[in-house]
Amino acid sequence: MIEGEQARLRYTMTPNVEAWSLWIQGLNHYRGPMSKESHLQSRRCWERALALDLGSATLNATLGFMRFGDARHGWTDDDRETALSKADAYVKRALSIDPTPIAAPA
Repeated sequence: MIEGEQARLRYTMTPNVEAWSLWIQGLNHYRGPMSKESHLQSRRCWERALALDLGSATLNATLGFMRFGDARHGWTDDDRETALSKADAYVKRALSIDPTPIAAPA
């Protein structure tokens, strides 16, 4: 991933300052020890951020990843198929907003 792509992901995932603040709060929970509670706290922050900026491909993609984690670890009240369906919907929305692939690190 080139430096410009990293900056685009890190700093322009939303123009909404409140959504960006919630993004950072979610990252703080996510980067701590992995647990059901930290995962849920991250997801809640990012869901609130997305409510403020529905057009953020990054937030949609991240919530798709989180819903996949819910299904994988059983950290949801939904059955596994419902959790995977929610993950898929977020990913499809992210791709409809920004279909540009980000290069994987070399």
